[in-house]
Amino acid sequence: MHTENQLKEIIDKITKSLCDRYCIVPNARELQNFNEKLKSLFHERYDDALSYLDKYRIRREIKLVHSIRRKLYRADHIIRVTDKSAVFHVGSMPDYERKVHDYQMKTNSYVELPSNPLMVTYDKVFHLLNELRSKKMILPWQYEKMLLNKNQIKLAYLYFIPKPHKKGTPLRPIASGKTSPTKYVTLDLLKSTTLFCTFDITDLYTMLPPEEVVTILKQFLEQFGHRHVKNMSIEGIGHLARIILTEHVFVYNNKYYRQVKGGAMGSPFTLTLANIFMWHWEQKLVRRQIQGNELYGRYIDDIFLTWKEPIEQLTQVLKEANDSHPDIKITYEISQCTSFLDLRIQNTDGQLQTSVHHKVSSEPYILPFKSDHPHHTFENIINTQLLRAARYCSTLEAGMCLKKKMGWCAPSRTLMAAHPCLEEFNREQQYIKLMLLYAGYPLKYIRYYFYKTLVTLSINPPIITPIIYHENQYDLARQNYLKQPTKLQHLRASRIAGQMNPHQRSLWMDPIVSFHFDKKQQKKNTDDPMIIHYIHEKRLRHYKFMIHKIWQQVFGKTPAATMRLIVGTRNNRNLIK
Repeated sequence: MHTENQLKEIIDKITKSLCDRYCIVPNARELQNFNEKLKSLFHERYDDALSYLDKYRIRREIKLVHSIRRKLYRADHIIRVTDKSAVFHVGSMPDYERKVHDYQMKTNSYVELPSNPLMVTYDKVFHLLNELRSKKMILPWQYEKMLLNKNQIKLAYLYFIPKPHKKGTPLRPIASGKTSPTKYVTLDLLKSTTLFCTFDITDLYTMLPPEEVVTILKQFLEQFGHRHVKNMSIEGIGHLARIILTEHVFVYNNKYYRQVKGGAMGSPFTLTLANIFMWHWEQKLVRRQIQGNELYGRYIDDIFLTWKEPIEQLTQVLKEANDSHPDIKITYEISQCTSFLDLRIQNTDGQLQTSVHHKVSSEPYILPFKSDHPHHTFENIINTQLLRAARYCSTLEAGMCLKKKMGWCAPSRTLMAAHPCLEEFNREQQYIKLMLLYAGYPLKYIRYYFYKTLVTLSINPPIITPIIYHENQYDLARQNYLKQPTKLQHLRASRIAGQMNPHQRSLWMDPIVSFHFDKKQQKKNTDDPMIIHYIHEKRLRHYKFMIHKIWQQVFGKTPAATMRLIVGTRNNRNLIK
């Protein structure tokens, strides 16, 4: 079944592309021949015998899974993937159930139902879609896309995942319902007395008031000039948002529940509503920060701000924010050395120091080297980790900015004891290397890709021990790297360029947007390559060569031979990942 789905996806894409570009009909002899050869190639995986190593690995992993299940059952324990990481957490089942009960009592977001509400919810969604279509609030294609198949819908189910990075290891509720019916950069802002404050919203997703959120959603769309979204009226969007929030039903421990407050965790729409609600909630706080020439930043429910006034005033501001809404409660931390997400920030006598932040409860886990993934995945892991360290670590050695004040002969251990928040770039390199070695990466492999990544930063370290020794060399390389746009900036620029027409280009256009705009214009003048994917397995690494060979054999003498075919792979989900 898995192979058939892959084949269908590839064949459908190739058929559509050849028909659109070269008018090759689906029943053409060449296309039928290519499809048959491709099917034979993919079915080889079941005809060929597994190697001894593959058989040994299968037996070992089956025994491991059964052993874990037996031990969990005997000890009355439960295993779950942790929140914001890829590691497993083992906990006591009674303690787990107690935390679930405490969460339900604290939030009052769920009510138990006497019977299965699936079909009742389906009828409500069906009637709402018909009403919106009859009033022309949605288009016919939108109606068809949102219309549900009664035979394929299932009730969402609720489960909880632990958050070991927080005190007491609280739980986060996740509602899985894919088939459910409701589917500081400038230093002049920094003084020696400046404080950093980070705070987050407690249980934001499950504390959103439904009717208020729908009203705020409409205000948001109207304020930014969106009278219609893809020809869908604001009123229609409001009706759909309301039914998603009010008709979220699920099953947990063989009991049926309805969520009466907030939205389903794990739903992209809930994330969007939470961001819009926070946009409305933070307006007063943002205006205060702008008037005081302070910084304010937010990532969903995690917030960072600076404060130059006395700490008592900041505490009062946070108290007012905490009391501004009955369902929104905040927990905060105020210091001159704090962490925000994975960034450590410190104010050292008016100088901004940053480094990578590692949570105490976070396991140094990384994708094992023996995992069945494409080779470039392991290279990208090393590259990403080192580039993050270069972007975050503002000094090469610990306390470098303090040596001028405390004396250049002061030992690094003394400096680190006085300022434990600092993590220098070289120390972060050692942390990354140890993490990679723990995951089974060969030392020669690590050294080679360390050297290769540092060369991209215009640094030429010794190839045997790729460590930077000169502070000036590091500062220069880091400044040059920070000038380069990030991946998110490229994605944003590409999205903007895609919405522009050729007559909108100007000399004042952002350079990144201009780059993507020119790139898209060049693509219009040439045929785009056709990209197909299959699930990666090491024993199938010859598939790329074989697919290209079949393509040339079948289409080598047709106009389609000029089309560039790119064969890529998708990661194969497994226990090691």
